[in-house]
Amino acid sequence: MNNVYIETFGCEMNKNDTNIIKSIMLKEGFNIVSQFENANAILINTCSIRENAEKNIQNRINYLYSVANSSKNDNNKVIIGMLGCMAVQLGEKMFKSSKKIDLFVGPDGYSNLPSLVNECLAGAKKLDIDFKKKEHYDKIETYIDKKEIYAAVTIIRGCNNFCSYCVVPNVRGREKCKDFNSILKEVDDIVKKGAKSITLLGQNVNSYQQDDINFPKLLEEVAKRNQNVRISFLTSHPKDFSLELVNVMKMYNNICNYIHLPVQSGSDRVLQDMNRKYTINTYISLINSIRAELPDVSITTDIIAGYPGETLEDHQATLDLMSLVRFDSAFMFMYSARQGTPAFNRRDDVNNVEKKRRLNEIIALQSKISAKNNQSEVGKIISVLIEGKSKKYANQLVGRSLNNKVVAFEYGGSSARVGDVVNVFVEIATSKTLIGRQTN
Repeated sequence: MNNVYIETFGCEMNKNDTNIIKSIMLKEGFNIVSQFENANAILINTCSIRENAEKNIQNRINYLYSVANSSKNDNNKVIIGMLGCMAVQLGEKMFKSSKKIDLFVGPDGYSNLPSLVNECLAGAKKLDIDFKKKEHYDKIETYIDKKEIYAAVTIIRGCNNFCSYCVVPNVRGREKCKDFNSILKEVDDIVKKGAKSITLLGQNVNSYQQDDINFPKLLEEVAKRNQNVRISFLTSHPKDFSLELVNVMKMYNNICNYIHLPVQSGSDRVLQDMNRKYTINTYISLINSIRAELPDVSITTDIIAGYPGETLEDHQATLDLMSLVRFDSAFMFMYSARQGTPAFNRRDDVNNVEKKRRLNEIIALQSKISAKNNQSEVGKIISVLIEGKSKKYANQLVGRSLNNKVVAFEYGGSSARVGDVVNVFVEIATSKTLIGRQTN
């Protein structure tokens, strides 16, 4: 039996794509192994969102190739496959030059993986990075690890927004919505397999539209059919976020009280150059409208430091926005030029030292805000979905609240298990974790 080892880098979409890959490979008789030393095919599901991510993946591939093939000859060498976004971004160029990578497959080519891997094991070198208009992997039975309580369903693939810094439309193609009934069937299947929390995924879930079914209607149907399962969604674009969606969130207690709403910058001038299609005033107005209807909502964001042409005034505008909105947490990064994007041709005039300084300032401010926001949870009793045992303390379990905050709590002689929902009285808060004790 051919043994396949898979590593995944990048976003939740990539992680879910890896589950699709596992299902496809298992169905065709391959064995998924947990140690690359036991594999004769190593597949790396890659991320191309930032230059540093690509460098880390290249280094990892070099290491895996050298270790896996150190005692092999050409007749029994381990093949290496680059999957996902980097395969599309760099595959055509590397296909001709790389002696270490045998297989390049983009996000729409996973159905062909079994035959492509077999051909490479027989000595071929293969490239499949074309986009397919209707590839949603609808007929793939969802893979979910027996120990895993979290699962995801990709409802829309690709992106039509063309933000000036972002490579996603180039490496994942244009938006295509998965069939409504296929989504419901996939969710039902995942729930039967034991999932307790399901995330609906898309580069922009708010763009979902099939006939008269938009994203709020889809979310409502999923929540209504699975009222004992927590439902969340990633990611939302501010220009498309609607109060109809907020009203659906209010109606169903099993929809997580959590919204990831990337802002990227606090400067209107920078946002316009980024092609984000909203202003800071409209963004703040949206936040205020959401919080008026969902007072306890947790709002997180993405922020880029050092975008080309970003001045100190632009940077200060970002800090001012953070202080005003008070995000619960943020993914914060230095700008990274990506070939094929409009911003790639702009002069990257903020040097790395200054980018790091600005990023560190953003991180420090967000840490203070997160700590203060979490402090407001002290003294409350909150509902927590248990994920597992704490890595820090033997007598604590760890889980997540309905607004996606990490909670560690003492369980003593409780019979609580992974996947159970318990009430926790919050006693202490840090910038990243709520700490408390289980209550009856």
